[in-house]
Amino acid sequence: AELAYLMYNLDGNGNAVDATIWIRDVSGDHPIHTARVGAFRWTRNGAAFLYSTGNTSSAYGGLWRVNADGSGLTKVKSNNGTTSYG
Repeated sequence: AELAYLMYNLDGNGNAVDATIWIRDVSGDHPIHTARVGAFRWTRNGAAFLYSTGNTSSAYGGLWRVNADGSGLTKVKSNNGTTSYG
């Protein structure tokens, strides 16, 4: 089983400045995937969410989809360094 969650990074005044997505195997404490998140949205049925990463690496940057239970992590589109998903 897997678990997906967002952790908000706050500034000194408690305002959210960005977020990090964590996908973990719930049977252990090892992250399967972590990434700094730009924009993100839940799907209309709430079963999954899409998020973008600002990383320009072809391996990690781009638009991703993950099911709410943390399964099914899939890269939808790679980031070529100029793509904006916001």
